[in-house]
Amino acid sequence: MDLTNILERFDDERRHLEFPDIIREATDSVVRHISRYSTQSAIVYSSHETEELIEAISDQLDYFRSLGHDFEWKTYSHNLPRDHALRNARSHAGLVGDRRMVGILQPGSRIERFGGVLLMIAALFATRLILHESLGTAMNGLIFVMYATPLLSLAFVVWAATSRSLDNGLRRATMIATILLACSVWALFRMDGMTGGDGAIFEWRWTETHEERLLALGSNKPTALSSLQTPAETGTAWSGFRGPHRDGVIHDSRIDIDLTTSAPVDLWHRPVGPGWSSFAVRGNLFYTQEQRGDAEIVACYNLTTGKPVWSHSDKTRFWEAIGGAGPRATPTLSDGIAYAFGGTGILNALDASNGQVVWSRNVAADTYVEVPTWGFSSSPLVVDDIVIVAAAATLAAYDIVSGDQKWVATNGNGGYSSPHLATIDGVRQILLMSSAGVSSVSLTDGAQL
Repeated sequence: MDLTNILERFDDERRHLEFPDIIREATDSVVRHISRYSTQSAIVYSSHETEELIEAISDQLDYFRSLGHDFEWKTYSHNLPRDHALRNARSHAGLVGDRRMVGILQPGSRIERFGGVLLMIAALFATRLILHESLGTAMNGLIFVMYATPLLSLAFVVWAATSRSLDNGLRRATMIATILLACSVWALFRMDGMTGGDGAIFEWRWTETHEERLLALGSNKPTALSSLQTPAETGTAWSGFRGPHRDGVIHDSRIDIDLTTSAPVDLWHRPVGPGWSSFAVRGNLFYTQEQRGDAEIVACYNLTTGKPVWSHSDKTRFWEAIGGAGPRATPTLSDGIAYAFGGTGILNALDASNGQVVWSRNVAADTYVEVPTWGFSSSPLVVDDIVIVAAAATLAAYDIVSGDQKWVATNGNGGYSSPHLATIDGVRQILLMSSAGVSSVSLTDGAQL
């Protein structure tokens, strides 16, 4: 028997019975509510003090249930002990303490309350299987959870508000569909890194990345060297990461910061591959590192025109979801040699004029250090006859002529800092920041000072 027939029979049976108006009104209110929403659970609250009234209402509800619609309820009266959960529920439902009022609160079935939460958790985990790699692996999937949870919660609230008049079967079916749709929609996106304000950058999954568009252009092929492109004899103007002394200071120069009177002039534009490398400048050439497909590139460009002069490539690629693809370090120039340390641990010594390989080492293999989460990011430091790089928290020194390893020094398990030359109490030494803090080692043998 459906609810309509049950309700008609209930009304017909009661038509010949005598009830106080308050009992009749209260019972009708509960029954109509249950019939409208096809609910199987309810809370009946009466602000009347008499237990007899509550019992009378309960008897009528028992009778209604006996006609064929099974449901559960709890009754509360004014003189029962205070129930904070009930008080909060009444407040959310807009019920007030009117002594003549009987209120009905529908908390939803346990299947909807607990099953919905469990389904949302399961859907979040399952969706990771179909996400784009960039979104599914960013911070081990935490980025996806951080962004998907608010949308999923909002969708669940909208479903709860709009499905109240549906019967139980359809209501639960739409709940499942809402949860699955709110999660699976993230499979349409990929993540293109983060903004400076820690906000994720999302793009449609099927659109080309900047790197893919660059590779399609094929415009970064080196041109023949000309007299204009030959390094000037004045030496290196900016030898690498943060300048000659690694302090970010340009000496004997002044920049007018009033852009209204001396606005910068746009000389040229050139697309380059992804990476976090800065620039080293020598004469009319500048040097940087970038990624192009499966090739990690050390590139030299003409400062005046922006045209490529030469490039050196290694068949390797570092990528992680938040920082994207490409090397993290900046080349270092010293005595006509460009030293470049890649994201996977390859250290190259290249002729700065033409890119020819002088020597190359795999620092990760030499030091037995695995590539860290964000990649190797140390910019090489040249001091006297050695070049020093940091493989995470491990310093490695190589002979600048032969590339032979001179010494290795380890302090801590992780780090992304570049080595720095300092003189403390008259002693020249190498400083490095790592997970263990600041370490200082000897230039001669890497021994900790």
